[in-house]
Amino acid sequence: MHDVADLLTSLKDASKKSDVKNLIDTYGYESVSQAWNQLDGVTRSALQLMKAFDGVVIHGSERQPDSVRDQ
Repeated sequence: MHDVADLLTSLKDASKKSDVKNLIDTYGYESVSQAWNQLDGVTRSALQLMKAFDGVVIHGSERQPDSVRDQ
């Protein structure tokens, strides 16, 4: 059995749909599903947006948009 805390951290750190698919391949669908149900609503919503936009959603406020960074 994998450590649920590690799986939860990995889910929260996912930034692309392929990251979540890799977690399913590593931990199995059932484990990822159980961890998903333990995530708070905001994190689940962010991951759903990430899935819809295939990684365009960026985690963290320390990053700047390209238009600002390139100035």
